[in-house]
Amino acid sequence: MKNILSKFAVSCICFVFVSCMHGDKVRFVNYSAGRNQTIEKQSFTLKIPKGYKRLAILDGCGDGKVYSYCYNDSSILYMTNTISPNYNNIEGEGLLSKLADYKFNSHNATDTLDVSGIDNKGACWRELRIGKVSIGYMNVPLGKKVEFDGILSTLKK
Repeated sequence: MKNILSKFAVSCICFVFVSCMHGDKVRFVNYSAGRNQTIEKQSFTLKIPKGYKRLAILDGCGDGKVYSYCYNDSSILYMTNTISPNYNNIEGEGLLSKLADYKFNSHNATDTLDVSGIDNKGACWRELRIGKVSIGYMNVPLGKKVEFDGILSTLKK
């Protein structure tokens, strides 16, 4: 029994140490869309690795905005309520009609459409469409797909 408790204590200490170290390498990013009366407000938080360059594009005429988090290896995480950065990949996979059908026929902000694939350069992409917001990644090397899927799994509404 004493041996089991010792192993448990060591495991807990290792877990706390690794968790604290990992916390220094990530950042929580927020995205909110829909501030006018015709668009329901949606807010999201995503836990992403540090080391990115953030690019924000705001549509001055409407309520559209794109937040992109670009990494040195060309991988990109994004959040948008306008045209998806993955538009060409979605179209190339023949999924554009599925996305359009979802976009124009779904009025439930909790519904999620999840599409993914491999682009013509062999890089992975994925998009989650939640209500009127798209959150996803593109240009991700196959060896990092699991890591980026894990990042999307941290999404909180």
